[in-house]
Amino acid sequence: MAELRYGRSLLLLMTLPGGVLYWFSMHPFVSFWRRLGPALTATLHLAVLGLLAFVGFYLRGTLLRRQFGTNPILITIAVPLLVLSIAMRFYITKQLSMTILIGLPEFAPAKFRPRLLTEGIYSRLECAIRATLKSSSPCSVVHS
Repeated sequence: MAELRYGRSLLLLMTLPGGVLYWFSMHPFVSFWRRLGPALTATLHLAVLGLLAFVGFYLRGTLLRRQFGTNPILITIAVPLLVLSIAMRFYITKQLSMTILIGLPEFAPAKFRPRLLTEGIYSRLECAIRATLKSSSPCSVVHS
């Protein structure tokens, strides 16, 4: 069990910081990335992601030194949340393809047609946003 926990922790340590940084580097600077083009943008981002993964792997001894063990109460809480997460992922990926998730329509709109997601689970988000902003146009999306 300890090896499984360590492996999952190491995987998260190597991928999570880069994934979060990728999102924050993409959205605020989309005009800059569009000027560079998709190939160079992807190359630079993959290089940074690889570097962060290497740093996480290099520092694993220090960062993953403390072992907290297995707690049955936390497992009991985590299992329903994991099932919910998998179910949500199923509904989300019907509309949010990997191409959209990694931002290709944002920094290469000529090649990957950007579109607003308003179907499925995203129709509920659109209605919630309109209600929050007290939009004058009613939410006409049919929830499926």
